[in-house]
Amino acid sequence: MSWRPNPFENKKAYRIKRDFRSIQFMFKAGQVVRFVGEGYSRYDSATIYNFEDMTTGESLQWWLSDDEEQNKWEELFEICS
Repeated sequence: MSWRPNPFENKKAYRIKRDFRSIQFMFKAGQVVRFVGEGYSRYDSATIYNFEDMTTGESLQWWLSDDEEQNKWEELFEICS
């Protein structure tokens, strides 16, 4: 668990707003992912948000460093209706 409040709802679908890379994971604009959990890396000082691509089933991770703002997620993800 992270020290941050979690902005994502478990098993909820999110659409990617723009292309971005997080560590070795590539997120593409328009891609729909499902949030499946979170973790924290003390070594890397980062919260790790885990997703699953709704089309391919591929596992993806978005790493948010402790020095980045929590609301950054709003630039990258939108809730699917």
